[in-house]
Amino acid sequence: MMWLVGSVVDTAIGCLVQSILGSFFTKQMEAWTHEIGLAEDIKKLELEMKAVERVLAAAEGRSIDKPLAQSLGSLRELLYDAEDVMDELDYHRLKHQIEKVLLLKKEATRGRAN
Repeated sequence: MMWLVGSVVDTAIGCLVQSILGSFFTKQMEAWTHEIGLAEDIKKLELEMKAVERVLAAAEGRSIDKPLAQSLGSLRELLYDAEDVMDELDYHRLKHQIEKVLLLKKEATRGRAN
């Protein structure tokens, strides 16, 4: 039974890691994080996510005891928090992008009025 719980947790964690890697490391997000000075931090996060993937791959198929299952559960919660942070960053990226477009339109309108 503990193996099944661990397997489900492993799958959930793997899905979260893939979600984070897929949504965070787009060209738009990469350009924006570079622009605002977070590129190095994002690169570190990417390396950590890939390390989690390697650990999960190494643990796949192994017997999972209660302490390990609890640790995997904690990791899953941490990754949910990381995913929330990524969603928040994406929101700010989009907001920043919209604000830039609105500023350009405002400047263009002001330029035509002069």
